[in-house]
Amino acid sequence: MSTRLFKTAMIVGLILIFGSSFKIYLEKQLMGETLKKGDMLKSASYKYGQTIIVKSFDINTKGGLFEISNTGTAIDGTIVEIPEGALDKEMTLSVGYNDGILDLRSGEASGITIVLSTEQKIIFQKPVTIKIHFDPSINPKTIVGYSIDEQGRIRPIDIKSSPRKKTGEVSFYIFYMPIMFTWVYVP
Repeated sequence: MSTRLFKTAMIVGLILIFGSSFKIYLEKQLMGETLKKGDMLKSASYKYGQTIIVKSFDINTKGGLFEISNTGTAIDGTIVEIPEGALDKEMTLSVGYNDGILDLRSGEASGITIVLSTEQKIIFQKPVTIKIHFDPSINPKTIVGYSIDEQGRIRPIDIKSSPRKKTGEVSFYIFYMPIMFTWVYVP
């Protein structure tokens, strides 16, 4: 991905998190104006629901491609690609979803929050790729992925491939540790 595309995606992501307040913030910063209390409004957030694990995989240092299928859930078709050398020992990776609610300032929430978890805290030595499927009839300009932390704060994550609108696929990079993440459609 080009640096320009990456920077544009990050700015779009920040605007989706903070809505028009981030746009105001950028405009004031560019104009050299002083920010006043209230210029940055409440950011988007996630209210946790119940986490349901749908599939677990035994993985080792060779990594592999792990697909969620035939579970009857919204995450069917999700593919987790762990590159060789991303892990330094064998472990179990569990994949599921959380039925919580994403409170956005703009954009359209996917309605799906994927959870990647391991029995013990780990750090991936190489980025893991997550490929998700979306309804191509939504026809978004782009899709922005977000990680969700323990407090429900969201942060943009790196996109690996642009959304393929014909097939309804997009891939994201997950760095360093298993996470909870979702995505937002930008109209």
